Amino acid sequence: MALLLLMGKNNYYLNHANHNKEVCEYIDKKAGYNDWVITTAFYSAIYYCDYKIFPLVLNNTATQKEETYNTIDEYYRVYKKTNINKSKHFCRSRLVYIYLNKISSDFDKLWDLSQNARYMNYKIDKELSTGAIRDLEKIKKQCI
Repeated sequence: MALLLLMGKNNYYLNHANHNKEVCEYIDKKAGYNDWVITTAFYSAIYYCDYKIFPLVLNNTATQKEETYNTIDEYYRVYKKTNINKSKHFCRSRLVYIYLNKISSDFDKLWDLSQNARYMNYKIDKELSTGAIRDLEKIKKQCI
């Protein structure tokens, strides 16, 4: 977290997103690693969305005060108190749906593809990884 604060939050998210995208594009040039193309596309999308969404300022209806969440971790600490069985990925997906609705389906598609590539079947068709890169481009365009 200290590194995050030293670099400036938004720059950190954007730099991390761009780094992951570069890795994604590099891996895409190699045959046989479509699962990693999808995985790096998803993790790049995460950081582009975090860059766009945070800091998130919300009005606390109980206290009538604004609360600022600078990171997904800060927001998730509060979110999980009332959403006990929901993951941080699910939490972020909800934020994308609310604040970046135009790309919400692209984000969720990348999440689903990544889950499949990482935990179910790493043998992914090139067509799916090409689609993942296309979805990532839409997300990037919407977020920066």
